[in-house]
Amino acid sequence: MSAAVSGSVGGFAHAMTLASLRRRGGTLGDFYRSRVTRLLPPVLVLLGVWAAVVGVLEAGGWERGPVALAADRVTTPLWFIGVYLIVVLFAPLMEAGHRRYGRLLLAVLVVLGIGFDVLEFRYDQLWAGVANLVVIWLAIHQLGFFWADGSLTRGWVPAVCAVAGVGVAVLLTYGLHWYPVLMVGLPGRPTSNMAPPDVALLAYAIGQLGVVLLLRAPAARWLRRTRVWLTVVYGNGVVMTLFCWHLSAVFVVQGVLLLAGLKPPAAGTAGWWGIFPVWIAACAVPLAALLLLFRWAERVPAPPPTGAGPVTAAAGVCLAAIGVFVVSQVGLDGLFLGASEEVNGVTLAGWMGLAALLAGLVLLRGWPIPARPTAAG
Repeated sequence: MSAAVSGSVGGFAHAMTLASLRRRGGTLGDFYRSRVTRLLPPVLVLLGVWAAVVGVLEAGGWERGPVALAADRVTTPLWFIGVYLIVVLFAPLMEAGHRRYGRLLLAVLVVLGIGFDVLEFRYDQLWAGVANLVVIWLAIHQLGFFWADGSLTRGWVPAVCAVAGVGVAVLLTYGLHWYPVLMVGLPGRPTSNMAPPDVALLAYAIGQLGVVLLLRAPAARWLRRTRVWLTVVYGNGVVMTLFCWHLSAVFVVQGVLLLAGLKPPAAGTAGWWGIFPVWIAACAVPLAALLLLFRWAERVPAPPPTGAGPVTAAAGVCLAAIGVFVVSQVGLDGLFLGASEEVNGVTLAGWMGLAALLAGLVLLRGWPIPARPTAAG
């Protein structure tokens, strides 16, 4: 599932969760803590393990070349967790706005997204791209509320979303050439509609969500099979571990190839496509091992109904989001050597991100990293 569809799925899940919270008389602090409990334990384990590895490598003078590159890039996928935590922060407000204003609120987000795109691409205002990092993902998340209230599942609505969304995305990219063709950046071609997000990505997200909703009925029938459903349940229970560690598995395979003096064909070439199945199978081996080793991090019990108040919990989520995003941008290379990088004109370091993340967890309080379960437990 793409990040865009995941954002809408998050909106659907948050609509259900907040409705249940109102029925049970829960607080917004409970909502924030439950979301963080679901998302961050595997992230913390990943950062803790890699920070320890980087510390050993730096002490021995071995953090250079491909090893330094791995330490720098292994945290890159965490950008989505940082952005998603910001979406979580605004979720109660946006859900309340949806119940009161409905389509008007979504229209405002779309107009804001278009305006920031114009400022960024026409007038070179880079700050507008940073603003759209929040606006576009909030708009994608808002689609999940329409899914939850049934607006997107009526009649021909899914088909219209699929055709119109994909059609507008193709028009904006291939037709008018107003936006990059790539939705996700690739090595050597970093410019894409994902970084920062823009209206072309929003259109594509609407199209993808429409396709998902069209497939919902046959997928639901397929999921009635016991084995299929159990597989989905297991996968959902380890999905954050898979997300966090998949790039580490890639670096393990790449390291083995470097030690063996082997270099795979360039990405996108005929030779690369020829070995692609072998590459996937090879990466699956260390990923399976990492999954078995670290899946315990997702076995975190639901937090008790008491704890940080809404304002304190919201501040904790905000700090955690900033911390994770900073680490995703600067990596962990040079962590203990004072290394820093410039991100959008701001000088940042990995330790700053880790400090913000830990400060956020302190504000959320009552939420420790779980002890690894024993065989008896």
